Amino acid sequence: MIRKNRLENNRSEKNRYEKNRNEMDRTRNNGIEADKRGIFRIPVVFLWILIAGMVMTSVSGTVPAAGDPEEFFETFEETELSPEELEEWEEIEALEEELESAEELEPSEEIDWPEGLGDGLLSEEDLWGPKETTEDGLSDEELQELIDWLAEEGDVDGINEAELEQQEEKDHGVSGDDNSMFIAHTGMAGKAPQNSTAAFDLAGQNGYWGIETDLRWSKDHVLVCYHDESLEKHSNGTGSVSSRNWSYLKNIYVSAGNTKTYGSLPIATFEEYLDICKSYGCNAIIDVKSCANGYKQMLKAAYDMIVEKDMLGQVVFQCSLEKYLDYIRDMDSKLRIWLLVGQKGAWDGAKIRRAYTRWNCEAVNAPVADTSIARAIHSYGMLYAFYQTDNSKLQRQYFGKGVDLIMENGK
Repeated sequence: MIRKNRLENNRSEKNRYEKNRNEMDRTRNNGIEADKRGIFRIPVVFLWILIAGMVMTSVSGTVPAAGDPEEFFETFEETELSPEELEEWEEIEALEEELESAEELEPSEEIDWPEGLGDGLLSEEDLWGPKETTEDGLSDEELQELIDWLAEEGDVDGINEAELEQQEEKDHGVSGDDNSMFIAHTGMAGKAPQNSTAAFDLAGQNGYWGIETDLRWSKDHVLVCYHDESLEKHSNGTGSVSSRNWSYLKNIYVSAGNTKTYGSLPIATFEEYLDICKSYGCNAIIDVKSCANGYKQMLKAAYDMIVEKDMLGQVVFQCSLEKYLDYIRDMDSKLRIWLLVGQKGAWDGAKIRRAYTRWNCEAVNAPVADTSIARAIHSYGMLYAFYQTDNSKLQRQYFGKGVDLIMENGK
């Protein structure tokens, strides 16, 4: 307690001395002004010095005469403070200086608080706010909610619905605007009617590695791009593709896929599809469907058109039917072939082996993503493709399991 009182008294003396020195300076300035008005300033200055000295002497007999401030503090420290008290005084002054400059600190700077001072007070988040959200900071559901809300608002912080749609076109999947690891299933069916020229064209514009379609042909042997044999399922037509002539098929409209922007569009011909793939330099992934009116003739007609357009190295025939695969390989040993398997076939090691030894396949396309399947496929030097998902989280997982290419609708 005594030590504390001595510190307080010493501080009071120090402040009093500084105050008197300031008064002396002001007095001197006033004397100069007085001299200009013809008043003698010297007696006034000495009078103030005398008064200040008397006041200070009455408080402490150890205060020296007014002079060099450093000389005063040296005497003050030597006579009034012990080494321990002086050290404590310096700590107090250092802390005061740190507190005075605290407002100038940036969030990146750190305060070296005395031990125990910061414990249990404010966390880093309380002091500087939450850290920036990382790429994985929002779940897919939360991100979708945010996008939906921004779209409803129309324009929030400069983001409008049109810009959001353009950004979604770029940032779909896991690779942003780089679609070099993706295949557009029936074109970009998430943006246009499936297997339409618009869907194929959008896939080419967005730089997909490949554009997939379904090969069928009409009763009068016109090659067309259509998913199912039945016309009722994905169009306004009736009957089956193989039972209708082209004169009928060209007048019906595809209803599957996204028909909001483009409306219903007519069935695309195989030739239109090839021309679009060639113009964009995309791989043409041709899913060969079962044919009720001569599969060999259909495959030969498709092959001849591919050769005519000089696209042999750009085209892939994909099929799950073994006799079709046999015929494709017999047509040309250089043709690129993919084996299409179901869930059961993906786990069939013998079938995967045949894909390489019997048909010399470039890839196996399966609806299952698994590291053991990836090892089996890769052991034969083949690619592992997955069909199909637009979920970016699943896409990341599947690539992590060894999948090389993913088929998606491009929503």
